[in-house]
Amino acid sequence: MENKIKKSVSLLKKERVLITKMIEADEREDSYLFYSLQPIYKKFSVEVDKLINELSEEDIYDEVVESITMKIDEVVNKQERADDLITLLGLVNTFYLNKMSQKVTNFDSDATSNELNMQVYDIYVWLVKNSNFSKDYNDSLRTDLINKVVNSRSMRKYFAGDYEEAMEITNPIKGEGSLDVNQMGMIFASMMLSQIALSDRFEMFEGELDDLSYASRKKMLEIEFAALSTLLTKKGYLIPPNTMDYSDFTEQVIRDASKLYNEYHEKKKKEQIKILIK
Repeated sequence: MENKIKKSVSLLKKERVLITKMIEADEREDSYLFYSLQPIYKKFSVEVDKLINELSEEDIYDEVVESITMKIDEVVNKQERADDLITLLGLVNTFYLNKMSQKVTNFDSDATSNELNMQVYDIYVWLVKNSNFSKDYNDSLRTDLINKVVNSRSMRKYFAGDYEEAMEITNPIKGEGSLDVNQMGMIFASMMLSQIALSDRFEMFEGELDDLSYASRKKMLEIEFAALSTLLTKKGYLIPPNTMDYSDFTEQVIRDASKLYNEYHEKKKKEQIKILIK
């Protein structure tokens, strides 16, 4: 078990480096570099998935989680970064929860979060292409994004070039025994509540984080709200945030996210018009 954990962390470090380069390529619309890196990334990700599938087996799951958690604590106590250990813990939990979910329903427990992550990524890339962010700000925002997508099964398939599998992961309806429309609506309402709670808590980090990190993470909150609103619109769910309690800080984040949402979708409409004209 310990050897598998150690090997997984080593591979995840390599994945993070490749994902960073691929996101930068996406931002620059450098498709040649992006597609050149895909088979390299896929080689690592296939091996990681195999290891994590083994580490998330029910009979050793608790022991694996305890071991990884202890390693994270040790690294943090040394004031070192534990990003890859945290990623490993997240992926092990995801694989385990999906296995448990599949025993009672055809619904993957992370299907909606994977769909949200893909929407976050699309808005992020659009925003970077259409903004004049400083290099330091863009680097900080990209770091926030990377910490999200490395834990996403669908985004990992995207970087590996397995686009059909990526889309399949985001599909919560897998036939008989799946959740119905009302249950899906409740899941998205819960996601909105969680996003609001996350935003409410984030305000306390003002003064604790450096200005650059605070600003970029606040922008990521806006992107996440805009992405969630996009999914709700696509699926026809009406869950207006103004029916929920939130702080003045979150109210401003939602206002900024609404502006971002409108700009993003205006761009999408114009792209569709150009395609029709051609």
